[in-house]
Amino acid sequence: MSHAKRTPIRAVAASIAIAALSSCASSVRPERDAPLDAMAIAAEALSLALGGEVRTAVDALVVELDQARLDVGERAALLETKAWALLLGGDLGEAREAFEQSRIPGQATLAASRVLEFRLTALADRALARRYAESLGDSSPDADLEATAFSLMAGDADLRDDPPDDLAEASRLASYLSGYRVEPVPGAGAPAAEFSPESAAVEAPVVVVAELESVGADPATAATARLSYRDGLVKSGAFRVVDAASRKAALEELELELSGATASEHDRAVGSLYSADYVASGSLVATENGWLVAWTLASAQDGGIVAAEFAAAPDHAAISASAHRFCVALGEMSRRGEIPATGSPK
Repeated sequence: MSHAKRTPIRAVAASIAIAALSSCASSVRPERDAPLDAMAIAAEALSLALGGEVRTAVDALVVELDQARLDVGERAALLETKAWALLLGGDLGEAREAFEQSRIPGQATLAASRVLEFRLTALADRALARRYAESLGDSSPDADLEATAFSLMAGDADLRDDPPDDLAEASRLASYLSGYRVEPVPGAGAPAAEFSPESAAVEAPVVVVAELESVGADPATAATARLSYRDGLVKSGAFRVVDAASRKAALEELELELSGATASEHDRAVGSLYSADYVASGSLVATENGWLVAWTLASAQDGGIVAAEFAAAPDHAAISASAHRFCVALGEMSRRGEIPATGSPK
């Protein structure tokens, strides 16, 4: 990935790096001829990780961590950055180890560290992560933004109901959520059956693709997001996909009736209109560096979030790529029986 392509992502990464360094700041700093710019190194490493170059990012951090003249705060900040990079790369065990090594006894942690701990915990046990979030209280200056991130990652809130309307706040939320996925509890659905194209036409869940809630996004970007989601679901081969635009007049009338409705109420109504099992939608929120995209798959029966994924996307290509990744994951969940058809064949 070129430097030019990483520039928007670097701005997202810097918001994590700044918070990490703030929480790991040391009051004792040895004198040196050329002080290490730990924040710049952390931001560059995270930009690489967010751009998919996790191993390059981790290797760069390991080189810096071998420096003998790092002070306690710099070492802690780089270790926490390493934990973020490993987490983004899916290495949960190594990420947890790096995070534990980053802790400074007696040092209070700030938002980025708490969000990182929640993410690490939630990937193993979402209920335990909820209890961790509840134990934090609301004494932090960032408590509201933290609470929003925690609720979204727990699957208890929908970004469509309360999207950030400030670019800086949206950017910080994007940095906290980037790459996080909410998935159904394994085994919660119907028993997995052998999947084949022949059986898909009868057994596959019906998904209606609705508009994404847009906050500050231009029509072309909103269309790119919705069409990418629709095409990704079709290519997954695991769903019977209906485009909500196929009944435009009925949908427009329904949208008028749903003015002021919550995202959950909206999904139930749209799902009923199209006789669907699930509603594919989400949010597209403008940030300082592009967009925060929240892909959601909601139950048409009760409007509850079945699965969700969040991405910090600097351009249209990144939006499309994140939609593709989520749809591949949804296809795998469906084949495991975790996203079953909820009614009789339609």
